[in-house]
Amino acid sequence: ALKTAKSIGGPNEIVGRAMELLHPHTRERQQKLDELETIKVDMLQIKQRLDDELKVAHESRAKYAELVEKFKAEREKWMRKSIEKGEKQIEALIEEAKQNMQNTKALNDIKGQMPTIIKAPQKAIIRSAEEFAQAFPSGSKVYIPQVQQDGIVQGAPDNKGMVAVLSQSMRIKVHWKELQTPRSQMQKPAASTNPLVAAKSLGGREDRTVDLRGQRVEEALRELESHLDVAVKNKEDRIKIIHGHGTDALKKAVRSYLSRSVYVRKWKTGDILSGGDGVTWVELMD
Repeated sequence: ALKTAKSIGGPNEIVGRAMELLHPHTRERQQKLDELETIKVDMLQIKQRLDDELKVAHESRAKYAELVEKFKAEREKWMRKSIEKGEKQIEALIEEAKQNMQNTKALNDIKGQMPTIIKAPQKAIIRSAEEFAQAFPSGSKVYIPQVQQDGIVQGAPDNKGMVAVLSQSMRIKVHWKELQTPRSQMQKPAASTNPLVAAKSLGGREDRTVDLRGQRVEEALRELESHLDVAVKNKEDRIKIIHGHGTDALKKAVRSYLSRSVYVRKWKTGDILSGGDGVTWVELMD
């Protein structure tokens, strides 16, 4: 009754006086009921706040989960595009490499055919001694079937079509129709298509020999220059220079000097029979 009176707004003085008149045990129980009611209200309020916070937490979790899924999707999309781009670049590089290989093969095929394209017509167009003299002027390299060696043309065909050819220090005459294109090509510029004469001159005079072995480079070059002056004045065809091997310094200096000299038409190393690489043969200017 007291609780009802308090809840419907009964006068506090009357409710308070009634409480005082209650039995002590009843009054204590009533007070505990009031305290429980207060605790209940507080708990309901706490529960409400917890429910609200839990709701916010669920919403935040859902939001973060959505962001994570979106990030995963974006990452997958980016990785897929990167892979596709990389595959296209790799395909382009492979295609370019294939194209380069095809171009290189085509170029090598052309290079491989060049000797045939250039050299084949040379023999076919030679129909007379005059044409032979134009195709193989004095100093040109030819192949001599009789001796199975390359040789050096010494002049134009005579009135019988015979050509003087020098081979392995032998001077022989062969009909121009029997001569063929050379079997080998020397690599050095001084002996590529116009090798030096490798025997004595027509007058039968011994070749001038300049022995520079054991000399210093400066001393040797001075002596060489002196011999070249005399040889040119005497209208000599060629000279033989002996420099040996040693450390190759003297040999290199001599050949470098010969390459620059105005007296020298061309030079080449000696063969096995004429001194080998320790000797340099020099053909002089007319």
